[in-house]
Amino acid sequence: MIRLAHIGIASLLLQSAAAVPKAPVCEIWEEEIPIMAHLAVAMDGTVLLFKEQREKGIVEVKRSEDGGATWSAPIKVGERADLHADMSDDGRYKGEHVGFSELANAVVDENTGDIMVFAGGLKPASVLYRSKDHGKTWKTEPIVMKPDKNGWLATTYCCDPGVTLRFGPKKGRLLMPSQVFVGSVGPDGKRTYLNKGQGRKYFAKRYSNALYSDDGGKTWTPSEPFPILGTSEPGLVELLDGSIYYNARTHVRKGNKQIGRSVDAGETWIDGKEDDELFDGPPDEYGCKGALVRLPFDDRDVLVFSSPGRRDKREDITVRVSFDRGETWPVSRVVRKGPGNYTWLAAGRKGTPSEGFIYLVSNKDWMARFNLEWIMEKPFVKYPEKTGAYLERIQRGDRSHAFDKSKDFEEWQKDARSALIELTGLGRMRRSLKDFEPKVTMGEPKNVAGVLSRSLFFIETEPGIVIPFYFLLPRIRDKKQRLPLLLCPHGHDTLGLHSYAGAFKNEDHRQKILGREGNIAEQAARRGYIAIAPATRGLAEEVLVPDPKNRHGNRPCRAQLMHCLVGGRTPVAERVWDMQRLLDWAVKHPNVDPNRIVMTGNSGGGVLTAYTAAIDPRIRVAIPSCSFTSMTSSEGFIFHCDCCMVPGLHNWGGWAELGGLVAPRHLLIVHGVKDGLHHRSDVAKVVRSVREIFGAAEVPDRISLKWGEGGHRFYPDLMWPFIEEGLAE
Repeated sequence: MIRLAHIGIASLLLQSAAAVPKAPVCEIWEEEIPIMAHLAVAMDGTVLLFKEQREKGIVEVKRSEDGGATWSAPIKVGERADLHADMSDDGRYKGEHVGFSELANAVVDENTGDIMVFAGGLKPASVLYRSKDHGKTWKTEPIVMKPDKNGWLATTYCCDPGVTLRFGPKKGRLLMPSQVFVGSVGPDGKRTYLNKGQGRKYFAKRYSNALYSDDGGKTWTPSEPFPILGTSEPGLVELLDGSIYYNARTHVRKGNKQIGRSVDAGETWIDGKEDDELFDGPPDEYGCKGALVRLPFDDRDVLVFSSPGRRDKREDITVRVSFDRGETWPVSRVVRKGPGNYTWLAAGRKGTPSEGFIYLVSNKDWMARFNLEWIMEKPFVKYPEKTGAYLERIQRGDRSHAFDKSKDFEEWQKDARSALIELTGLGRMRRSLKDFEPKVTMGEPKNVAGVLSRSLFFIETEPGIVIPFYFLLPRIRDKKQRLPLLLCPHGHDTLGLHSYAGAFKNEDHRQKILGREGNIAEQAARRGYIAIAPATRGLAEEVLVPDPKNRHGNRPCRAQLMHCLVGGRTPVAERVWDMQRLLDWAVKHPNVDPNRIVMTGNSGGGVLTAYTAAIDPRIRVAIPSCSFTSMTSSEGFIFHCDCCMVPGLHNWGGWAELGGLVAPRHLLIVHGVKDGLHHRSDVAKVVRSVREIFGAAEVPDRISLKWGEGGHRFYPDLMWPFIEEGLAE
């Protein structure tokens, strides 16, 4: 949601910002979070994901040096520390971990580059973990934690990360949000830190504050208490004027977040009040931890806040943006629907691979990276609320063959591929046509510029169905030479096979196709590949399914779909069948190398490429162009043409699984940034899932996503290097 009054400000900000990437990006992945997590971005841009490993009694960190695309194995940060106090909350907490510290929060000292991770529970530990090499190695060191004016020690447990002050007389100070778990004080002065223990007797007396250090993290002094009692789990950021914006969970009352500010580098707090907009999170009388981060703009304060978007459940994590120092939050977007609970945020650093990214982790086992452009992005489509809810419900599907990393990879592929073959109707075709022998009729070759020959052939793939295809053969001196094969079916272009083969009908046709580099088969032949440019059934004028009386909107491809459904098959199955029969013939050709087969197609041809490569392991390199995305957008919009529909696909899995069936072979997904048929955010989301599957297959470098600068077309300059590299392995 974007309020119109702020669109101008936001647009100017995005235009002037140096942040990259510019295009909207949002990627979400599963990330196991056993208890609590934390995020930080080191000075060199390394993204750090901290996890509390309660069962191991340690804190771990995973590192990403490429902005969050790939991650290291876990690294031990430090062992839990003895808190030397009763941490059971009057017996409420049980287990071996009680009495020991857990992951609290972190701060990056921007003066030195050191990263400090705090330990604590209801009270703080007297140690922290420090790294001087961007999180590669860690040492545990003692610190001094001073009590506040009430005699209590503040802890940073469940609080947001700290900051390094950049302005004012205290420039360089480390400032940490913190909270105090007030409890009972015995006759001997011994303090018992409590949460809900002793019947919540002290629950409403808890309060938030901050800890600051002016000696590089060796000594920590508490600020004055935040002026509103009952607050907890705060976050804070420094604004360009040097003031501190403070945001805390309400915790003991109904209402919104409690906010305030400091004008003395975090030592005292003023203007404490309930925010007008930021709901504290469900349940209403208890709230939920949110997360706060300031984006690294030099000329404007842009704040991002995350929390559950629903008021009845801790679900639908939503980010909100403020352009006026937290006064209003005019922009919001749901990051992920479903379980969310606690979240943590971090912002990337300029001049590093993390630049422009915002990182979010939820302790409901998922993580995301996105950018401001994505938050500001308008929805691809917008449905009425009831329609949207209906689409979300029915499109969810059973996902019976969704990728599961706990299962044996080869077994998953085998089962998923078999189920996909049946779902499309290809299995039915195989059984009904098992005795049919395809027949190929060869035409006369025509010499093209002395470098290749082009012949128009025909293959009967099932009774009465004759598919024309161009066969392009580069000039061969050694008749025994084996060459790679490019199979390239076209999309919604009635002249598609002629376009791909460079067999133009007239000069206008020639100029049109060459202007968008669409003669992909001819390009391949000129590069020394044998190329087959077939007619795509239902799309080429030679193999259209007529639509008498315009019953199906005068769309032959839709007519094809309807007739297929009556017969228990799909156009996808028919087209994959045709491609496989062409491959059966081609691999017997004396000059075709059956181990170097490439397949590509644009638009509907790209969809066919994806399905064929998923089903037929003979395809070594697959390049679906301007086609590979989720079946539906996040709003429920169906991206693909009717003729590309496979009913019940979401009961099987989705396009992530389709791409995953290509592993361990090579998959390049190409799109154009100006292609209005697909949504970049949805493309990025599904590709992230495909990457995870390729990672499980131990070939993460064989999947790539590249964006061309234009629209709905081929991008040979992006494709050919990937093809050459894939065939060279």
